[in-house]
Amino acid sequence: MRAVFEAFPDIFLRLNSNGTILNYMASKREDYFIEPNILLGNKIQDIMSGEIGKIFQKTIEKCIETQKIESIEYSLISGN
Repeated sequence: MRAVFEAFPDIFLRLNSNGTILNYMASKREDYFIEPNILLGNKIQDIMSGEIGKIFQKTIEKCIETQKIESIEYSLISGN
């Protein structure tokens, strides 16, 4: 599985049903926009405010309803 994540060009977040971040992976260390130890255990809706937070909430609700994995694409402006 590590090879899959290393080849994945984006950031991968694994959330539980209420949006709490359980795991957080990126292929390169510089892709992390916040240190993973800060993210883990916090709700994505609290970290990603505004419209993106609402999109995450709606997608989580859809996952619960359909029992299927969903993907969200969004742009994140980095300070790097």
